[in-house]
Order: sequence, then C-alpha cells, then structure tokens
Amino acid sequence: MKIGILAPYSRPWDNDDVEGSGMNLVIRESCEALAKQGHTLKVFIRRSRSADKQSYFITKNIEVIFVDTGTPKRLGREETYYSCLNNSFPVESVIDCDFIIAHYWISEAWINKISQNYYSKILYFSHSYFLNPERSENSISLLQQNVEISLLSKVVWCANTKKEFATLKSILGTLDKVAYVPLAINYKSFSKKETRKNDNIIFVGRKTLAKGYDLFWELAK
Repeated sequence: MKIGILAPYSRPWDNDDVEGSGMNLVIRESCEALAKQGHTLKVFIRRSRSADKQSYFITKNIEVIFVDTGTPKRLGREETYYSCLNNSFPVESVIDCDFIIAHYWISEAWINKISQNYYSKILYFSHSYFLNPERSENSISLLQQNVEISLLSKVVWCANTKKEFATLKSILGTLDKVAYVPLAINYKSFSKKETRKNDNIIFVGRKTLAKGYDLFWELAK
C-alpha cells in the first residue's frame, strides 16, 4: 500500500542536529517498520532549515518530502500550526496514497488543505491531551482544544485508552469515526508479584513507551 504520513512538527532528537528538519527517532522507526512490511511511504515534514532539499529517500520505500511554509526556521507548536495553515500544501503528492496517517494535532492544518474526498482515508493516531482524561499537561491552549475538536469531523480517530474512546463517543454520538486501539502495557511498571494466573497480558512490539503507528496499524487490522 502507498501510505502518506503528515508529520509537520517532526524533528530529529539527535543533539547534534537539534535545529534540523527531519523525522524524530520514533517516527523514523515506525516508518521503517511499515516499509519492511512492503508498504511505500511518503512522509511530509515542514522544512525548518534552508539547506534541506525538496525531498530525499531514506530507503527505496520511504520518501521524505519537505513542505515550505514561509521562512524555514525552527518554530514552536502554535507557530508551526499557523505557518502550515497559512501556506500551501502539495495536495497532488497525496493523490496516489491509499490512506493517510496524521501525526500530532498540528497536522490538522494540512488536513484542511486536502480534498473532502480524502477525509475517509485519513487515520489520526491520537496524542490528545484535551480529549484524554488519563493524560495531563500543564497548559492546554485554546488553539489545541479547537484543533482537536476540528479533527473529529475530518478523520478516523484512533483512541489510545478506553476513557478517551468513551469521551469521543459522547461527543460524536457514533462510533463510525473512532476506533479503540489500546496501547501496549508499560513494561517498566509490570511486576511479577502482581501477576495472577488468569491475567491475559499482551505485549506489543518494541520496548519503547511511544508505540509507532505501524504497530497500531497491525492491531487495527
């Protein structure tokens, strides 16, 4: 399958390249895992460094496409959202994608530029703080709240927890636009002393707290 990844706020976590454009390690690991399953990926990232080329291939199956959104420089979350919202997106580049995965709430700025015909093909794997009562952040901006509510009408939302699933159900009134895709057990908090014979424990994939969307996709299938 041909998969588009909208990741406008992705940056490398390597301390030697903190100001560069590109994919952070979790997104890259996830994309490489999808490519090994035979999928072809286009990863769209906001260009934040003037030296970046228009596109490059990580492997023969993974192409990174940099999207110009005004002056290429490092921006905060809300600045990045508005820069993506107020500049064009290469819609023609996603026409041949079988479906699209939207990463992080800022991607809503690009989703708004994609034709209505593509909304049914966009999956959003939630990083929600506003709609997920099991997560918390010191300050949730009004912008982020409004963007996450806007996303509900535009994508198939993959909730990470039962509470988030219930919250979405109460807002939408239907389950047509939301799927419950459980996170793997946090292996660090697992204790053998607490294990009972009747427990059913499913450990999914890599031993990182941030599970890539390749694993969510396998579960969702």
